[in-house]
Amino acid sequence: MPGVRRVRRRSMVAGAMIGSSRARKNASAQQQPAPVQTVQPVVSQPEQNSSDPMVEKLKQLSELRDKGILTEEEFVAKKKQILGI
Repeated sequence: MPGVRRVRRRSMVAGAMIGSSRARKNASAQQQPAPVQTVQPVVSQPEQNSSDPMVEKLKQLSELRDKGILTEEEFVAKKKQILGI
C-alpha cells in the first residue's frame, strides 16, 4: 500500500511544518521589546472658585477679549497694569 505511506508521510511533514511555524512565531513574540508607555505630565489646574480679585479681573478681561470687546493690545496693557508689571 504505497498510497497510505505517502499520505502518512505528507501528514507528518505537514505537522512538522506547522509545529516549526508556531515555534518561530512564539520565539519572535518573546524577543520583541515591550512597547514603551509614555507618561503624561500632571499639570495642576488652578482652582475655579478663586477668591483672589486679581484672578477675577483677569478672567473678566479674558472674556471681554474673547467676545471682541477688547483688542489684544488693550488686554495685554490692562493685564500688565493688574499684575503690576
